[in-house]
Amino acid sequence: SDADLLQDLAGRAALAIDNAWLHSEARRAVHTRDEVLRIVAHDLRNPLNTISLATDLLRETKPTDMPEGASRQLEIIRRSAKRASRLIGDLLDVALVEAGRLTIERKPIVSSALLKEVVEPHRAMAQEKNLQLDVSVPKQAPCILADRGRIIQVFANLVGNAIKFTPEGGRITVAVERDEYEARFRVSDTGPGIPLDRQSHLFESFWQTAPSKGGGAGLGLSICKAIVEAHGGSIWLDRREGQGTTVFFTIPLDRSHPTRGVQDA
Repeated sequence: SDADLLQDLAGRAALAIDNAWLHSEARRAVHTRDEVLRIVAHDLRNPLNTISLATDLLRETKPTDMPEGASRQLEIIRRSAKRASRLIGDLLDVALVEAGRLTIERKPIVSSALLKEVVEPHRAMAQEKNLQLDVSVPKQAPCILADRGRIIQVFANLVGNAIKFTPEGGRITVAVERDEYEARFRVSDTGPGIPLDRQSHLFESFWQTAPSKGGGAGLGLSICKAIVEAHGGSIWLDRREGQGTTVFFTIPLDRSHPTRGVQDA
């Protein structure tokens, strides 16, 4: 009976030692990841910024001896640098989310002005694919309490995906409606939609409906979810299949003053 007891104690001790070792290994792995991300953020972003600045300068000056087609190549370089910088930012945001350090600085924002700020940078890209990009705002636009930069980041991911996956000649709509306690935003497109069996994975990190040809890593929507939930809102997908893709998300209204709930658009 003593041998059985000692064997049981030894098994529990071995399990505790294994768990302690695994915990230590996990902490070392997280530390290594954070160090890699720090290096990526600093040592890769600096040369990318230099590439972007040099490219913009060349595009603005347009030397007379510039070879034919050089402007198009400069635009490709600019977009590639921008895409790489965005990917670095996504990796850093995922690390912040996992560490519970995603910061949100809330300020009153009029949704009508926000949507205009969101849509304008995407118009040129939409026009290249002959896409109609519309904004729908009610006469009394809701005012929200949110981090402007983070909410623009959410829209950039959603509108960027809509442009990427909507065939030429399609339509994308960015809209907002007011509920009693929150504003409900919507980004919809006339693309092929997402198969029902894949929709449940949509907001998972590193998950994609198909292999990306644009340099993405499948992080955008998981970051959107983290940002929206950090504001106290929700994000979800309209689950109808074959009717394009529509993503909704909610953000609490600015209720700090009785007149800030809405503003004439």
